[in-house]
Amino acid sequence: MKYAPKSQIELFHLMFLRQLNSQIDPNLYSIKDGCNLRFFFDSVRYFEDLDIDVAIIQKQTLENKINKILSSSSLLKLLRNYEIEEVIFTAPKQTQTTQRWKIKLKTKQLEMPLHTKIEFSRRQDQFESELSAISVLLCQCYHLQSMRFSHYAIQGAVAQKILALAHRSLTQARDVLARYFK
Repeated sequence: MKYAPKSQIELFHLMFLRQLNSQIDPNLYSIKDGCNLRFFFDSVRYFEDLDIDVAIIQKQTLENKINKILSSSSLLKLLRNYEIEEVIFTAPKQTQTTQRWKIKLKTKQLEMPLHTKIEFSRRQDQFESELSAISVLLCQCYHLQSMRFSHYAIQGAVAQKILALAHRSLTQARDVLARYFK
């Protein structure tokens, strides 16, 4: 089966999260922003980056765990099912507040790699998290088994988008909520 580049990025995020659940207690993280809206609330918009809030986990511990996941043969084995042949990553930002990994995905059909980022933040926003299954529609689209991840509940997700809009100096088309949901 051929996968569109956006689908491959999305599948990478989902397979990464599957591996993350085996390394980190889901009570210690919450998926936020666009991927939260897409994976759990049927947003029609694809998102290039995966943003996660994390609590308690020390900076070095998280860095070690994420590097281990991204370089693991088990992740690559999952990704090969979706025509992703190699994961190349750097960790350019590793502070106490933000930890970011830039990722290149080499695929069978594209000469140039696909680009994405995974960013973990340690901020004091107090939004309610929940552990639930990703969207049934998304699972059906990719022929996936149901997967459960920790993410922000809809009230927190909407509040985060409103705060992002309020604090952005230049409004972008992606900031309009009506565009996110069917």
